[in-house]
Amino acid sequence: MGKNDNGSIYYDINEISDDFFHAIGMVTVSFANLELKLSLFCGAHIGSTTPIVNQIITSELSFKQLINISIAIYKEVQLDEEKVNEFLNLSKDLFTLEQRRNSIIHSNYGALNNYVVRQKTSSKGKKGFKMQQEDLTPEALIEFVCNIESASSKIGIILFEIS
Repeated sequence: MGKNDNGSIYYDINEISDDFFHAIGMVTVSFANLELKLSLFCGAHIGSTTPIVNQIITSELSFKQLINISIAIYKEVQLDEEKVNEFLNLSKDLFTLEQRRNSIIHSNYGALNNYVVRQKTSSKGKKGFKMQQEDLTPEALIEFVCNIESASSKIGIILFEIS
């Protein structure tokens, strides 16, 4: 932690532990694996006989688009209503995971008195200026990674049993 010329406090990233950076990397890699599963599922149903064409198309889709397209495809090809409902419930979790991942990845970090602080500012129309701040530990990030990997595993099983 330090002070700027104007006396305001700033957070020092040099005080952040390697464990924290490792955990942030795990969030990124785990989420990319989840996104790949959705992309492969969508790509497998596009109809092209060339896998690279499927990848070209799906690579330009956002995570939300991949979820929405996966839902539409799954509802079309899965006749078991119970399995469709299971997938729809899991899809809600995917949207929540994406929001949390975005808040983790698209933030500023620094250390303050042995705590890592996540800080995010935004200014949105009616809501005006907003500042979010939270203490975050490597352990909390690893717990989040476990949630991502659990959802990814479930998605893989659900989607690829029908592919």
